[in-house]
Amino acid sequence: MPRNRVDPLRRRRVAQACDSCKRRKEKCSGGTPCGQCKSRHREEACQYTKAQASDVAKRLLCETRGSSNHSASEDHHALCELDDLAPSETLKEGDNTVLNAAPKPKISRMLRDSQGRFIYVGESASLSSLQTVRRAVIVAVGPCEFTSDPLRHLIIETTPTIRFDNVHEPLLDLAEALSLADQFFQVVSGIMDLFDPAWLIDKLPTWVEDSSRRGKLESPVIYLALAIGAQGRARDESDEIIAESLLTVQSFILITYYMLAACRHNGAFVNLGVAVRAAYALGIHRHETNVAFVPQEGISQERTWKTLRVCDLFFSASMGRPPATSDTDCNIPWTSVDQVAGRESQYVPSQVTSAILRICHVFERILIEVYSRRAVSLDLARSISRQHREWTEALPRMLKIDGLHESVATRSLGLSHRLGCGLVKIAYYYSIILLSRPILTFKVCHNAGKFSHGEASSSFNADFNTYADACVDSAIKGIDVAHETVYEQAMPQRQPFIINSVFISVLCLGLAYLDDFDQRGWPLSTGLRRGIAILNHFGRLNPQSARYSEICQLLQDATTMRSIPDTAFECRLQFEYTLPAGNCRTDFAVFFQ
Repeated sequence: MPRNRVDPLRRRRVAQACDSCKRRKEKCSGGTPCGQCKSRHREEACQYTKAQASDVAKRLLCETRGSSNHSASEDHHALCELDDLAPSETLKEGDNTVLNAAPKPKISRMLRDSQGRFIYVGESASLSSLQTVRRAVIVAVGPCEFTSDPLRHLIIETTPTIRFDNVHEPLLDLAEALSLADQFFQVVSGIMDLFDPAWLIDKLPTWVEDSSRRGKLESPVIYLALAIGAQGRARDESDEIIAESLLTVQSFILITYYMLAACRHNGAFVNLGVAVRAAYALGIHRHETNVAFVPQEGISQERTWKTLRVCDLFFSASMGRPPATSDTDCNIPWTSVDQVAGRESQYVPSQVTSAILRICHVFERILIEVYSRRAVSLDLARSISRQHREWTEALPRMLKIDGLHESVATRSLGLSHRLGCGLVKIAYYYSIILLSRPILTFKVCHNAGKFSHGEASSSFNADFNTYADACVDSAIKGIDVAHETVYEQAMPQRQPFIINSVFISVLCLGLAYLDDFDQRGWPLSTGLRRGIAILNHFGRLNPQSARYSEICQLLQDATTMRSIPDTAFECRLQFEYTLPAGNCRTDFAVFFQ
């Protein structure tokens, strides 16, 4: 029945409707967020974009067209409804199928921190993936506690409770300092490679006894190393930086890691930026700079640049922010792994054969060529997959540079060896997840019946299935590695790298539930339980991990609701995806070639 005609004088209009209401052709209240976005639990997506002249012209042109284009217009609006829930369009250019994940207009993801400030998170961020999974659950299950979580638009940031003007220089005895130094190398094993353990151990006896150590150039580095050791050893709740020098860069890298482990991501991000700018000022990203020094100094600079790159690219992946470092202006030559005899090599460029650094180069390519462009093609995915295969083939020899090869692991460093190797493996699986997660999301949304692009070739289906399966496989294996690593008695209790990787892995398993992966033999429930247990384990000291655990528990509850038949969600495309031949639990490290 048509609505009664409203007198134009009594009709209420808003100055501008939000982008979502425009696309859906719904009445907008004009608020921020508007009523429609509130009712759909889409507050963070309520954005207003100023109309461009070309957009107005296109709209007028569309209005003049006949009804022959009506279905295409409906398809376009249905496509945009999910915004960034999945890649928004598929372009077939020969064999190079492209998933274009850029909705129009692009929506900036802003979350509030504990102080009410808006914080930006980008496409690759784990919290962005969380919003994607929430919208997929709304489609598959409907509104539930997981999708209506009152804290869903907040980001966890702790606030320091100690005033720095009341902080006195800590009193340390030699035994305590040596113990904290040993703990420091356990905590950062596989992540940081700033200096040899012998350097710090040899410095401590004279440094502890020196009453004027506060003014020593190396004191900030030593204090921060010991602070990270004390932080990693904790089992309950419990200043001056010189002008640009290598110690400055090392100090700010250590500050970054300390704040990251203390769940203060924005402060860590700022200090990382200082470290990067100081490094560029020193020129340690240039080959001619490093080789101009004596070998020991050159290697120290090389290791500092390597650690800086690892921290920067982890931040970029986990927070979805552009990398601060780049290889564009870095001319350090790549050395064949076969040319490196071991960790003690005095050849400066040997440091670039580090396993953790080379997997970070894969991270960088994924972040720049996939997430920055918000599109992924199968050709690009295959190219990056070849890098994965090359990395796995060279892994045993690269671990020598990181000091993680079995031949150099003594009994006293066994824990550091196991943690370091575990982190390298987790980084590898995390990189596969980053690459294949958009394809998994695309597949889940196709099978949700929300898209219709017609027939596709069997090779297209097989390729998409393989990468979607690789995402789920890597999520399960990453959680398994973390499960084998974190429960040792002396294991450091603050592990931001592991926490973020486990969280994103659990979110991928939640997506897999929506496409019935569990009914095809995938151990999703085991992975979910282990992931939640790991986050609970770290959550005793890390509020972000505790929050992640709560979110994942709600996701697990939502997946049980998924078992109730949903005819709308069970609607499929005209074609079915074909799984690769053989067991679905394929080792995708072998497939990537």
